[in-house]
Amino acid sequence: MALNIGPPLFAIAIAFIGNTVLAQTLEGRLKQISDTKVVKLAHRSDANPFSFVNAQGQPDGYTVDLCKFVVQSLELQLNAKLTIAWVPVDTKNRFDAIATGLADMECGASTVSFERMAKVDFSSFIFMENTGLLVRTSSGISSVENLGGKKIAVITGTTNEFALKKELQRRQLQTSLVQVKDRQEGMAELASGAVDGFASDKLLLVGAQGVDASTYQMLPENLFTNLTPLRYHAATRPSGLPSIEVSLNFIVIPKLSTSI
Repeated sequence: MALNIGPPLFAIAIAFIGNTVLAQTLEGRLKQISDTKVVKLAHRSDANPFSFVNAQGQPDGYTVDLCKFVVQSLELQLNAKLTIAWVPVDTKNRFDAIATGLADMECGASTVSFERMAKVDFSSFIFMENTGLLVRTSSGISSVENLGGKKIAVITGTTNEFALKKELQRRQLQTSLVQVKDRQEGMAELASGAVDGFASDKLLLVGAQGVDASTYQMLPENLFTNLTPLRYHAATRPSGLPSIEVSLNFIVIPKLSTSI
């Protein structure tokens, strides 16, 4: 899949938002943004290349850039200069931060699921990915079929955990799952030999700090959940706020003009 994210598409998206959303009556979170001139963006530190903290200590990444584009479109819509307030979140509190108003949008690497849709709304899909398994090249593990009797780390409460459990049940493998709180802990466990593998989104595993082809390898299998055959990452927003959704999707959709 090739992503076309060129400047002309961005210019068209900005003009379209500026002409369309202005007609809406400000309400809810959008009115709050208009009154305070502040947009609160939640970001991650461990979701490279989607959302991470760069060498200058600033939030950076693919979804962070998309959220910045949304803020630019809101500035045109509201005819006001907006300040971004960055709100650090993790896998445990990212959705609560949106639902409770601590943040207006999450710029991370969050997968859409039915359970999560009951708490927050999502933008249009911005990326498709699968759960993968990273192992040490010296482990002798070349396939999911080799995981019997092994220990695999996975972040607690993620759709990766759900997908891994379903796949191990399907293959009837006696594999121990070691729950970790974040990607840094998972990679540390793998590097130390405490676990034999680490399950997460494939691109996030590739982007994890310290991963190189001479030390680690990705198993060839893609792990799927029952809910979605592919993993979809989306920017999240508070539930029931159509005004922000219009701004999100009229900037996101043109940015993601794709050819498959």
